[in-house]
Amino acid sequence: NAYAWIIQNGGIAAEDVYPYISGNGTTGVCHVAFLSKKVASISDWCDLKPEDESDLELALVQQPVAVAIEADQSSFQFYNGGVLPAKKCGTK
Repeated sequence: NAYAWIIQNGGIAAEDVYPYISGNGTTGVCHVAFLSKKVASISDWCDLKPEDESDLELALVQQPVAVAIEADQSSFQFYNGGVLPAKKCGTK
């Protein structure tokens, strides 16, 4: 998973140094030289209990929280602004 890779690598590079390109149909290549230009790191991560606001509150007072979404859903692929209805967000 991505979080384990960030920990093992000792951090991640900034997007302006190592931009995401796969979204435009181009297959990415690992540029080892860019891996040494780290701007952020993490020491641990965990999953929160689904639909548990108390668990989220406990996480928020300890550190920043990252959110993962099911971006393979058609509603995300055609999203162009505003609030996305929850029923169209996926179930995983």
